[in-house]
Amino acid sequence: MDRRALIPRPETEQLWEAAVAALGQAGPGTPLVDLGTGCGVLALALKKAFPTAPVYATDLSSDALALARENAAANGLEVTFLQGDLFAPLPEDLQGRVELVVANPPYVPEEDWERLPDEIRLHEPREALVAGPTGTEVLARIADEAYWWLGTGGRLLCEIGETQGGAALGLFGAYDREVRPDLAGRPRFLVARKGAPCSG
Repeated sequence: MDRRALIPRPETEQLWEAAVAALGQAGPGTPLVDLGTGCGVLALALKKAFPTAPVYATDLSSDALALARENAAANGLEVTFLQGDLFAPLPEDLQGRVELVVANPPYVPEEDWERLPDEIRLHEPREALVAGPTGTEVLARIADEAYWWLGTGGRLLCEIGETQGGAALGLFGAYDREVRPDLAGRPRFLVARKGAPCSG
């Protein structure tokens, strides 16, 4: 780890554990996606858990992706790292086929940046933390875009700010969804599943 990417927290491990439990098993035909991969920790942990599944990881930052590739090489794991914004760099043929999306997106409101502890503000990339005026801007985009990439029954697990549970449930209204607590009991994870489209 270095200042090129966000430092993973215990919540990141919890997010991975929930994702693995939700997926159960995954083989060669089960695409898995990590949005805003940073140092690559979630993508690499998914690849380790499901070695035959194709894992794609995206990030806007070329520096973060360089770090993620270094970590992949050090662990002997093959992940497809793509530079771009959220789903944009993914191959088009994955639309409607992705089984699992994980994300630890920026969710800090702009006004909270200066109040963050120095160990975060001085050593981690601002763009990996601050989403915009409300903090839910990136989450809203994920909610809108993920629906077109997930297959029926596909799941999305996303870390959120502890005050954003209600907003997250509203943003993901097109999915079966719930907010789960972290180990401290704070609302921290949005878990969503794409159901079958309505007919009629």
